[in-house]
Amino acid sequence: MGIPRPLALGFVAVLVFMTGNGVESNFITPHMVAVLGSPEATVATIVTFYSLAALIGSYVSGALSPSGWSSRCCSCWR
Repeated sequence: MGIPRPLALGFVAVLVFMTGNGVESNFITPHMVAVLGSPEATVATIVTFYSLAALIGSYVSGALSPSGWSSRCCSCWR
């Protein structure tokens, strides 16, 4: 069993992306509190909505990818 060879690099890429996403949110939160003067709860809400948007966007892009929708939508980029 194990991880199929063609998918191994994809799993590594997801691991690196998710690690970067966590580091980014931990880095930007104190900066947003200092620059915007917002309470930490407000900044935490902003980061939460950003994470939810990334979650939904990655799901939708994965769901639409094999359907051929992207090639019809972006035919002008070819």
